[in-house]
Amino acid sequence: MVEDFRRRGWVVARGFFAPDPLRAEIVTALEAGARGRFRAPVGDEAIVGAFVPMMAAHTPHSLALLLRLEPIARELLGGPVLPVRAKGVRYHGSAPWHRDSERDLASVGSLAYLEPTTADTGALRIRGRDGVEAVLATEPGDLIFMDERLEHGSSGGRERLQWRADHVADAPGALALFEDVFSGAWSGLYDAQRYPSYGAGWRASGHPAVERLEALGVPALAAAHEAPR
Repeated sequence: MVEDFRRRGWVVARGFFAPDPLRAEIVTALEAGARGRFRAPVGDEAIVGAFVPMMAAHTPHSLALLLRLEPIARELLGGPVLPVRAKGVRYHGSAPWHRDSERDLASVGSLAYLEPTTADTGALRIRGRDGVEAVLATEPGDLIFMDERLEHGSSGGRERLQWRADHVADAPGALALFEDVFSGAWSGLYDAQRYPSYGAGWRASGHPAVERLEALGVPALAAAHEAPR
């Protein structure tokens, strides 16, 4: 898996997790916690959806999957990593070609669709480091790892559920990424009191990055962004 990731910039782990408990958790979180849609412009188009952080004690399947991914992300990026909150997302429509990161800082996105996807129903399309364009059709339980600097998109998708977590190299520049995540652009889109990004559930999760993120001030940054106004 590591060799394929380093050559192409992406890899699919088939049947990586049990999908039904996580899907139920995402549905509940979105119903209880989503407060509106985001619209992320990409040229003349946009990526549209709703999301909720899934880092709380009442999202245990999400927290467990995030913990399981830590050593894999570390191996894929070749060194220590920091987790950028896990979240449940409901996407609406297709996604134009875009990159999730333009930074020099290495990062890997881990994403899973909770319904079957095909080329015509919103499967991830990606342009690899090797110059090959691929359609990553998946079944629930499959997990995609991708370099966030790769171009990707989707076509033909309607409403679909996704779980996602990102890991960034623990290196200079990482804090600036978290500052962007907790910028005003994403304010008010979820119930931050019930679904905080780095609250008590995260602190009690046993994740090896808890203390490191505390030292960097990331939970305080998230709490300030998510404070009631």
